[in-house]
Amino acid sequence: MTAISGTCTLASLIAVGAHSDRTGERRQYVAGLALLAAVGWALSARADFAVVSFLDLVLAQAAMQSMWGPLLDPADVIPQRPRRGEGISLINAIGNLGAFVGPNIMGWLLQGTGDFAPGPDVMAFTLVLCAILALSVRRA
Repeated sequence: MTAISGTCTLASLIAVGAHSDRTGERRQYVAGLALLAAVGWALSARADFAVVSFLDLVLAQAAMQSMWGPLLDPADVIPQRPRRGEGISLINAIGNLGAFVGPNIMGWLLQGTGDFAPGPDVMAFTLVLCAILALSVRRA
């Protein structure tokens, strides 16, 4: 199962990165992939069959990982060359904070409600916010 998810993610990373580089579309890719990942998370908690839930999670994983290329394009993160490393570091620091907080929120929601659905719903909600933020940022 891990191989299926990893293979789909790898294919998505290559395709998204190549097309994003060719077209120069960064914000649109980040927003679109965030919305696609949100759909995957929301559907995974509501699927009646384990296979469908797994495929929804594969979709969410591939979309979330494929956002990194367009998101961390140095020319779009910080236009001034000396500040690019600082911009990428800030994004990674915020991402690491989310990697700590996200699983804890999902665990707390599962313990508090006894249901798995609220955790993926929070993930989907934060990804929708990510899409909105991506579209609201303008290049300097």
